[in-house]
Amino acid sequence: MIGGVSCSLGLFGTVLGVSLGFEALAQSKPEDLALSLAVALNTTILGLIVYLPTYVGSSVCAMLTNRLAFDIEQGLNALNVSLRSRSMAADGDLART
Repeated sequence: MIGGVSCSLGLFGTVLGVSLGFEALAQSKPEDLALSLAVALNTTILGLIVYLPTYVGSSVCAMLTNRLAFDIEQGLNALNVSLRSRSMAADGDLART
């Protein structure tokens, strides 16, 4: 969630900065053009600074969660097999008596 929001804010800042840059260009104000482009680049950089670590962290968490779910499933399957074999053995003992 944080990564998506930061990426969107970075994109918003880029679009805003470029838009302001075109306005400054239309009014022949090179100082304003430079400042607008700086805003565009800085918001893009800040958005990426937040987005990239959160994306990596999210991917690592997803991988660990999937591994844990797999391990739990394997353990439950082994328990199920063990309980079934004991149940069948108990049923065989009852049949012999």
